[in-house]
Amino acid sequence: MKEFRNTDEITKEDLEKMYNAIVKFDNYISSATRKPTDENIGLYEHWIDCRYDIENLIVTER
Repeated sequence: MKEFRNTDEITKEDLEKMYNAIVKFDNYISSATRKPTDENIGLYEHWIDCRYDIENLIVTER
């Protein structure tokens, strides 16, 4: 089982890399679910919920 790094070890650059990966995946999922089927809508809505949760962990209010 993988261990998580201590939060003291996570740098601002690490958080920026995570955020950039989220944006990159968001671009992919937006493209892949462009056709409005029930499955695509459900997948995209689930992704939006996940993205919101992840961003709340790594991004502070601007």
